[in-house]
Amino acid sequence: DAHQRVIWKNPHVASVHPKPSFRPLPFHMQIGVGGGVGKYFQSYENPGVSFSTQRYVREVSTGVQWHGQIAYVWRRQFAFGLKYQGHQSTASYYGTAPLLGDSSAELEEINDAFTLHSILLHFSYLRRVKSRTLFHVDGGAGRTTLYVDGGFMPPPTTSFHTPTLCLSGATGLDFFVTPQLALGFELSLFWGNVSLEEVNGVPLSFEQSLSRMDINIGVKYYF
Repeated sequence: DAHQRVIWKNPHVASVHPKPSFRPLPFHMQIGVGGGVGKYFQSYENPGVSFSTQRYVREVSTGVQWHGQIAYVWRRQFAFGLKYQGHQSTASYYGTAPLLGDSSAELEEINDAFTLHSILLHFSYLRRVKSRTLFHVDGGAGRTTLYVDGGFMPPPTTSFHTPTLCLSGATGLDFFVTPQLALGFELSLFWGNVSLEEVNGVPLSFEQSLSRMDINIGVKYYF
């Protein structure tokens, strides 16, 4: 017919095809690592001394975050697994530090570090929004331990740790750069609180909110 005659006279028309665009492969497991920055909704309080330096407050209320996760994916829409989260904030100032075994103190630079290590049961809802883009909403609950290394406190309370329960939530996008490897961008929230009346046998009131917001980037491997 006429259409066939046109194709016959223009053989290049039949050989032109759109460039194929890969689609992520079917997957049942997810492994991911990443990191970012976080900011506490409420900055840490020094229970030992009164220190109002703005630089200290700014430093200790922000920190770095890192995480790793592994999950089983069901129907490419729901993921269940374990997630580890770490977070550390540090600050320094000049003040009087107590000397071990001595009632005197000396003026020096004091460094404080507050570190969280968390293990959570992790749940995700996954939804493909484009051929190479995956949207996810996450939730989790578990146990976190706060490690305090504070030069502002007298020995033996200088360093201590305390566990507590925690919750987390997040949302983000994964952009596939290969059929199995994706770059992820995520906004997450973390909730927790610690309260102590005694530290290493010494009466010491310590109460702090651990709630914060993180901005993360990372990589995920789906298989």
